[in-house]
Amino acid sequence: MYALVVIHLKDEFPETYVQTWYTKQTQLQIDSNFIRPVRGPKQWASLSNMLPILSPTLRRPLGRPAKVGRKELDEPQTTERLSKRGVDMRCSKCKRISHNKRS
Repeated sequence: MYALVVIHLKDEFPETYVQTWYTKQTQLQIDSNFIRPVRGPKQWASLSNMLPILSPTLRRPLGRPAKVGRKELDEPQTTERLSKRGVDMRCSKCKRISHNKRS
């Protein structure tokens, strides 16, 4: 909007500041060569001499898969482990607190 005001104050035409690919003539030239739709398989071109297109083979990478993904450069490098201090021990068999299944 501000550019149009300045162009108007300079007594010039806004069309001189528009690129040629935005003009009506260029758009009509582009639209004149459109692809015509095909009604059905009977009108398809025969490609009997063409080899079938196969999907690419999937290759598994060598070696053991990584357990932890690589960290980004801006991601903090943490090697701390959380302690179990203050957590009650619970038996997995009887579900009671203060012992585990071994004791």
